[in-house]
Amino acid sequence: MLKKIIKSVVGKIVIGYVMIIAVALISTLVSLYIINKNNKSDKYTTETLFPSVIKLKVADKLCSDSYMLITRWVNQPDDADKKNLENLMDVEFAKFKKDYLSKVAEFENDSSVQLSNDMIKSFESLIESNKKVLQILNSQEVFAEDSIVDLGLQVYDGEVKPKTLLLQKQIAQLTAFQNQHIEDARSEKVGDSNLMINIYIVSIVLFLAIGLIAIRFSRKTVITPIVQLSDLVSNVSKGHLVDMKIDKNDDEIGGMVGHIEEMIHGMKEKAIFAEKIGQGKYDSAFELLSEEDSMGISLVKMRDNLKKSAEDDSKRSWAAEGIAKFSGILRNNNNDSQALFDETISNLVRYVGANQGGLFIVNEENADDVHLELIAFYAYERKKYTERRIEVGEGLIGQCYLEGEYIYMTDVPQNYVHITSGLGEATPTSVLIAPLKVNDQIYGIVEFASFKPFEDYQIDFVIKLGENIASTISSSKINQKTQKLLENSKIQTEELRAQEEEMRQNMEELQATQEEMERKERDYKNRISALEEEVESLRKA
Repeated sequence: MLKKIIKSVVGKIVIGYVMIIAVALISTLVSLYIINKNNKSDKYTTETLFPSVIKLKVADKLCSDSYMLITRWVNQPDDADKKNLENLMDVEFAKFKKDYLSKVAEFENDSSVQLSNDMIKSFESLIESNKKVLQILNSQEVFAEDSIVDLGLQVYDGEVKPKTLLLQKQIAQLTAFQNQHIEDARSEKVGDSNLMINIYIVSIVLFLAIGLIAIRFSRKTVITPIVQLSDLVSNVSKGHLVDMKIDKNDDEIGGMVGHIEEMIHGMKEKAIFAEKIGQGKYDSAFELLSEEDSMGISLVKMRDNLKKSAEDDSKRSWAAEGIAKFSGILRNNNNDSQALFDETISNLVRYVGANQGGLFIVNEENADDVHLELIAFYAYERKKYTERRIEVGEGLIGQCYLEGEYIYMTDVPQNYVHITSGLGEATPTSVLIAPLKVNDQIYGIVEFASFKPFEDYQIDFVIKLGENIASTISSSKINQKTQKLLENSKIQTEELRAQEEEMRQNMEELQATQEEMERKERDYKNRISALEEEVESLRKA
């Protein structure tokens, strides 16, 4: 079998093409892999590593400035230094932390993330110690009290200095770590570039060898015989399906001539059939040349697929228009829940061609009393919609909530629901119950009754739209909870402000009392001194 393939014209051509494709494919895949790898490495280096190193320089400067400013304040207090230090701690560090953490989220190395988080924690700890010093030495006046100065210096020597040294060490370590990553990426890129050059050289050599072999083979086996078919093929290539008589040899080329003549005849028949398909005559008949007539089979499949596609396009267009229509309804009535529900169910019933519909919302206000509540309905008989509450698991509505899957019935019980018209009452032929579900969370149930069966695409549309409705209901509930939280937060803020004002008044009263006690103490000391002088005078007398 292998010898037959190698000796045949087709086999040799196939082998040659396979070799070319294999070489090209392997070369291309390896090149694409290396290029993609280098692009990712370059992007990571330029967008993450380099910016992070630059930001580490900012961190080092902030650390040095912080130590310089706190040292000046402790040794030679200047309000300008204090102000600059406070700005560094409250503004500049916050900005640096935000910018740097945005880059930390992009790190691919867990060690970089850990070192970065440790560095940020050390910086925050240093700032806490600086603030502790500023709380003790809060103004230039307190430097007159040696005990307060000593306390501030204890914090400065015991916390600020070692934390500053630790932070500088961490920044240097992290900078060296990132620089090493950058250098490794550069070395890896150089190696990949050399590999690509070698791949290109090998590919060129292989292509040249395969090309020379193909040229020799083509001249001997293919070119001369093919000349005899040039006129026929030329006509066929121009679209002229004419019959031509040419000599046939007992070889592959001769067989090719016979097959081409049969092909031309078959192409004429297929052209006629394709023209009918183009005219939209999808019911046109076509007789296959054989069971292996792949083109004929493909044309028949194309006809069937076009027919089905036309039907599917109509269904998709219907579904897309429906999604757009109800997206507008959900968006325009987002601030009025009842109007949203009424507008949704009335339009949805009409859009799917149902006769009745109801919208049930899950009531979870009381965790011990979760139930379904009929919140909106369309064309329901009075007896049906007066029962607005449905327990979980009760009836088909409650069962649909428990299972989370839609229920479709075509054998509707006589007492389930009736559709009333001017001519009387009748039981629907089909009932569809579907959950309003998003992210496996059910927010409600929608029920339809109709005299006509629901198609699969209509059921799929209802299920998909149910996700949008559920999402809107979820957003509405979240907005309500958020509003309530905002109101509670506002009340708590006012209470905190009142407490703060009360504490401020108490502090002022305490300060006034302390000043009064100091004044009385000075008076007592003056009186004692006067009495001692008087006693001394009497004693001398």
